[in-house]
Amino acid sequence: IGLCLDPVDLCVAKLVAGREKDGPFVDSLIAAGLVDPRILRERIGLLDDGQPQKDGPVINETFRRRLASWTDAAAQRHASVWP
Repeated sequence: IGLCLDPVDLCVAKLVAGREKDGPFVDSLIAAGLVDPRILRERIGLLDDGQPQKDGPVINETFRRRLASWTDAAAQRHASVWP
């Protein structure tokens, strides 16, 4: 069985996981033009409040703002790809 995640959903999951390798992975997808940071930011806004599985971070407005800020910075870094 193969799982075919939407690239934006994969990036949201990676940013929520927050491992050291996840930020550069998402940044690379944005730089390559494979993930639109505007859509990524919209999906971050759809995260439900609460505690994810496997001892992950608590999702709340502060956490969503932090992820949105990271996404905005990535969009600025790659403004030539995503004007």
